[in-house]
This record gives sequence, structure tokens and C-alpha cells, in this order.
Amino acid sequence: MLPKLLSFVFLGTLFFNSALAFPKYASLAGLPRGALDNIVPKLPYRPPETPPGPLKDTRAKLVNDKKHPWKPLRRGDIRGPCPGLNTLASHGYLPRDGIATPAQIMLAVQEGFNMDFGTALLVTYAAHLVDGNVVTNLLSIGGKSPKTGPDPPPPAIVGGLNTHSVFEGDASLTRGDDFFGDNHSFNKTLFQQLVDASNKYGGGKYNLTVAAEFRHQRIQESIATNPKFDFTSPRFFTAFAETTFPINFFIDGRNENGQLDLDVARSFFQHSRYPDGFFRPSSPRGAQGLDVIFAAHPIQPGRNVDGVNNYVPDPTSADFDTFCLLYTNFVNKTIKGLYPNPTGVLRKALNWNLNILYLSFKDSGCIQEFPMFRSLFLTVFLGVLLGSPVLAFPVHASLAGLPRQELDRILPGLTFRPPVNPTPGPLNDTSAKLVNDAAHPWKPLRFGDIRGPCPGLNTLASHGWLPRNGIATPSQIMLAVQEGFNMDFGTALLVTYAAFIVDGNVVTNLLSIGGKTLRTGIINPPPPAKVGGLDTHAVFEGDSSMTRGDAFFGNNHSFNETLFQEATIFHFSGELRHRRIQDSIATNPEFSFVSPRFFTAFAESTFPINFFIDGRNENGQLDMDVARGFFQHSRMPDGFFRPSSPRGPNGIEKVFLAHPIAPGRNVGGVNNYVPDPTSADFSNLCLLYTNFVNQTVTSLYPNPTGALRQALNFNLNILFQAFKGRGCTQLPSSSQFDESVYIG
Repeated sequence: MLPKLLSFVFLGTLFFNSALAFPKYASLAGLPRGALDNIVPKLPYRPPETPPGPLKDTRAKLVNDKKHPWKPLRRGDIRGPCPGLNTLASHGYLPRDGIATPAQIMLAVQEGFNMDFGTALLVTYAAHLVDGNVVTNLLSIGGKSPKTGPDPPPPAIVGGLNTHSVFEGDASLTRGDDFFGDNHSFNKTLFQQLVDASNKYGGGKYNLTVAAEFRHQRIQESIATNPKFDFTSPRFFTAFAETTFPINFFIDGRNENGQLDLDVARSFFQHSRYPDGFFRPSSPRGAQGLDVIFAAHPIQPGRNVDGVNNYVPDPTSADFDTFCLLYTNFVNKTIKGLYPNPTGVLRKALNWNLNILYLSFKDSGCIQEFPMFRSLFLTVFLGVLLGSPVLAFPVHASLAGLPRQELDRILPGLTFRPPVNPTPGPLNDTSAKLVNDAAHPWKPLRFGDIRGPCPGLNTLASHGWLPRNGIATPSQIMLAVQEGFNMDFGTALLVTYAAFIVDGNVVTNLLSIGGKTLRTGIINPPPPAKVGGLDTHAVFEGDSSMTRGDAFFGNNHSFNETLFQEATIFHFSGELRHRRIQDSIATNPEFSFVSPRFFTAFAESTFPINFFIDGRNENGQLDMDVARGFFQHSRMPDGFFRPSSPRGPNGIEKVFLAHPIAPGRNVGGVNNYVPDPTSADFSNLCLLYTNFVNQTVTSLYPNPTGALRQALNFNLNILFQAFKGRGCTQLPSSSQFDESVYIG
């Protein structure tokens, strides 16, 4: 299936590319190992430029402008299977000859189509690693070309995007299967089928309904006609994603109705040309709608075996339920298969690009793979690219696992800069006001956006009161919960800093409202610190949630429809809190209901009533459709007003007194709930503070030094302000966080 490797005379200087030239070798293919070991390490490898970060201006704008006119192909210009990249090259957003660096592609797809950063990162570096020349840092958007430089040794291909592999695959919308000889040219027959499907299902327009039916049709055609049809990962993913791209990227950003005109479609697919006066989309996007298309005609990854019409599912392939397996298989099978024994600059280049690619999967909880590159793995610090003020060291991606001597050397060298205005004070205007306003519209998730177990924070992020990617500073959270929900200052201070100290990165001052992510900082404190975001089974998240499952059952952060149905029966009352506790006692052998979860569980039971009811009609009755909007869709109702006055867990005493319970946990299995007299309860709030500092924080940070110690003290001092008025004594006179560095 893979194109035959070509031998050619290297013409780098002829084509004005700064590629690498060797007079004796047109390619490194076929050289003995000894010769390779002698040549490859001497290649003058230049680290590729850092990928451009997300766009600052992501509005709709004219992209078929005077600086980017369409021009016809010149002799030698290359185009390939991707209509989007072809169009960008024909308009000069990419080099018009079709040979580009990954950074050029990253910038072009964002500038020209407003592709979101995460999607751009994933598709660019996955394609480049397989189809590009990682040493010369050049990729052909079409066929194999001498302009990308001398090849690495086989089985590497460096065949450009026409290669039947990652970017290109069977069952394309307007390109034929590789088995039939041409997998990259515009196919008039297939486009006419797309037109016919649009007329049949979309009223003459290409939309999600058409996309779902045509995706199914193309799969069935390949099953019936292509004996080599392969629909396993990664093609399984890219096939569904590319079906959404015409809707997401080829519709003018001034009229985003989800209906693609077929003449416009032909312009992109056949002529690689923007319509006159074309505006890119009005906001960054990726594969939105993929779930709708897949759900219309679900299919398992698989391939034809021994001929046509014999499609056999492949259980070893990644699918939409095993996203991390896509990454694992790509690195350990695809990349390792192409580069079984890389050395010198080739190894260095692979590591550079693999590390960048991993950023696309990090937020999904995937573990980074080091198939054969571990000893020389380069750590690429891309915090600035991701918008995070992270700390960079040339050797260590994390401080985890370093010996104490090394920690003592590194940690004091970190510079901790206390954030400006770390705790915005109480609001001046605390009246009810419109918060789902023009400045804070709801927007769907982009690729890589993070959401977690807290419906309130999820909603604030989806409306832009918090950064929409789900990574925020404590002060941003403090301001957002007050502005968006009129949470009282004391409650905001307590929940923000308790969660941040345990789940955030105190040195970089960033917290994920969901899972663990590189965007909170590439330098992590040493274990047992977690810096795992709010998904971490600890302070903010805990057992017996109202609409999220217990961590014991595998998913503690996603909306759970079964639990929500229970909530609709009990209307988010004291009865629901009691029911959820009893459910966890009966089913979760590791159920824990001690401080601080003891407090947050009862508090969160009041939050829907206090914060999700419109401030113009505060009758204490939460509509279930409104509740679903917050809990499932992270969305405020249209015209929603925040509460009419600041509030916290008002009503918590009623919820508790309806079914009092002592803090405790299951011991030795289910239905064996044992009270814990050492845990704080509502009669001793200061014990909550004491245990939090001396037990929870101390266990996560047993020996902090330098900037880490400064950061912990800074944040613990802010947290104490939430307890100060209750007669609690400030710690830590008896712990490692000495009082001398407190900020007072």
C-alpha cells in the first residue's frame, strides 16, 4: 500500500530551499549501517522553529484579500489530497510550491481558516512525523519531492501527504481510494455523489445531515469495491473529522448557518480557491459536529479481509472511546515502524516533533510514550506558545523522580513572583444583572478545551467569564464566580484557594478546572504533589456528587444522566444529598466522606438553588430544564440574571439537619460506614483548616524549598483569610511552612 521509495538527485539549491545536500547521496536509503552511523550524526540539524501559538485575533475577517490572491499553478507546484491546504497554498498562506514547514502550516490553517490551536497542532505534527522530513523540517502537501531534502533510511517514506497513511486514507469525500491508483486528485464522480447526497438530504446544501449520510455511503462503497479497504486508527478518526471540515471551514464567517453552498464547495475541492470576498469563520473551530456524524451510522474500526464485502472489526484499533490508544499506537507502532533505529540528528528531530505532538493528547489524560527515544528525549518547553508563564529547564520536563540533592539545587533557583492583585475584593455592585450578555456568549468546546466536575466553573468557562480553555489563575476564578454567580467573597476565597493549593500549580499560579494538563506548567513540583486539576479525587471533587459518579467507578467528572434523573426526582434537596450518600455507602467500597469532602458535599447541594435560579425570580425552585443547561451543557439560559445579592451555601444547615451524618468512610467493603472522629465537622470549622494545612497540604508537599515553599506560603496565607474571622489560629508554627516567609 505504501508508495515505492524513489531515488533522486537532490535539487535543494535549485528549488531555493535551505535543505541539506550531500554530493554522493541523493538519498540515505540503501546505505549500510556503518555508513549511516557515520553520516546521520553529522547532518547539520537545526531545531525547527517553535510552533506559533493560538491567534490573538480570532474574529471573522477577509482572507481572500489583496495580500493573498488566488494564483494558478506554476510548473512544479505541488497540490495533494487536502482541499484546505491546497487552497492555502494557492492563496499564498502557504508557500505556493506546496513545500512548507510545520510552523508555516500551523500559522496558515489558523490565519486562513481559524482552525483552533489544538486541532492544528494535532493534524500538522501527526502528518509531518509520518509524511515529512523531520531533519530538514519540510513537508510536501502532495507527492514526494526532492525539495524536502535527502531521505532518512527506509522504512521511512517522506512521501508527502499523498502517502497512503495518516493524513490521506480510504473513503475520502472527493478523492479515490489508493487501491484504484489515484488517492489525491479531485474526483468528479465522487463530487457528483456529494452533490446528489446534498440534494437528497440537505435541500441542495452540504450540512451535518448530508455529511453523516455521505460519510456512511463512502464507507459502504469502499467496503463493497476496495479489497484493501482499511478503516482503522488513525484513518478512523481523520475520516469523520474531515467530513466536518467543509461545514466548519468553507462557510463564510458572516453567515454561519451550517449550510455549505455546492458551488462554494466545488471552488475549494476542485479549484483550491476561496470565493471572492470570503471571510474565515467567526471563531476558532476544529471537528465540531463529529459526534453527530458518527452517531448517525456508528461503525467499529476495521478492514476488509481477503476481499471485498468482508469488513472485519479490529479490536486493537483506537476508537472514540479509546482516544489515548490513538496516540499510543501512533507512536509505538506507526512511528517506530518507520524509524526503528534512529540515530544522531534524526533521533533528535523525531524527539522534538514527538514532544510537540504529545501536547495535543496531554489534556486527554494520555501518558507520554517514549518508544525508543527515552535516553535522548528532548524536552520542548512550549509554555509561552500555550499562553502559560511556565518555568523552563533544559533537562527536566518535570521535577518528579529527581534525587533530593538535585531538587535542592533546582528548586531554590526557581523565581516565584507573587501575582499582582491575587485576590480581587468583594464586588462593588452586587445587584442582579444580565450575565449571559453579548460580552459573554455561550460557545461550544474547541479541541483541547477542558471542563471538569464543577458545573458552575464549566459554565463560566463556556461563557468566557473564565478563559474558555479551562486554565485559570485563582484571581480569575475569584472574579468570575463573583461576577457570574454573585458568590459571596468569603465562600469564593475558601473554595478557590483550597482547590488551587491542592489541585493547581502554585508556582505558575495556574489551575485546570478539569484534568491534568501541560498548560498549567511543564515544571511540576515533585511527588507526592499531583497538580492534577479539579478532576483529582481530593478537595474540590469527591464521592456522592449530585451528577457525577464516584472516582471508584472510573469517571468522576463527566455528566451522568442516570444521576441527573435521580436529581430531577428529588429536586436537588436534602433528600437528594441523603440518597447519594446512601448510594455510595452501598456501592462504593472506597467511599470516603471525611473533611474536606464532608463540607463540600453539603455545600454543593445548595449551590444549584443559590446560583442557578434567575435573580429576578428567586423563589427557591429550580427548573429542571435550566438545571440540565448548567449541569450537562455548561450553559446559562438565554437572558439569565445572576442572583440579586451575594450568597454562598445558604441553606446548608437545612440540608444537613434533614439527615444528619457523622464524617466517616467505608472500611473493608460496601455497607460498612465507620465514623471518623478525627475529621472536622460542622461543630469545628477550625479543625477543617488545621487538618487541611497539617495533613492534606503537608502530605502533598512534605519538603518544599525555594520558590515552591514561597508559593505555598503565599497561597496558604490568602486561604487563612477565609477562616480568620471564625477565631481560628493561623498555622503553620509546627509545620514546614515557617511563618517567617508569610506575606503578612
